Amino acid sequence: MHKHFKMSDESSHHIFNHHHKIAIFIAVFVTIILCVIILIQLNLKQENNQQIKQTEQIATEQKKVELQNNYENEVKTILNNYLNLRIAEEFDCKSEVSSTVNKILNLVVPVEYKKFHLELVVLLDKENANCETGFDVLDNEWELFLKKYEWLNYN
Repeated sequence: MHKHFKMSDESSHHIFNHHHKIAIFIAVFVTIILCVIILIQLNLKQENNQQIKQTEQIATEQKKVELQNNYENEVKTILNNYLNLRIAEEFDCKSEVSSTVNKILNLVVPVEYKKFHLELVVLLDKENANCETGFDVLDNEWELFLKKYEWLNYN
């Protein structure tokens, strides 16, 4: 048979009649409350750290997109100006190629555009090498390059 313990007013009075038992009860109660408060604070700190990381990721992504857009716009402008000058009658090939290469090399290049950037500089270098013999031999290469990178939207 099982006996159930039932706390009567008399037994509860007996527990709280001794000061050291009251102190132990209060210490246990305060410890439990402090543990709960610490757990809540840790949870809030974790949530706050996650929000900070998400905010930083969004800001990084926005900067990346902004850098890409700026790069594309600058390259389009530089290249469109060069290609329009290239078909003009009074085209100073060496000077214009050199000026264009300098502008291109001074750009901040996003990682995603490193290959493109290298291809563009190589093509301009070929253009420079052919200034004396006739740079129109590269017309086909320019055409293929502009088709490959449609975002240039050369007119």
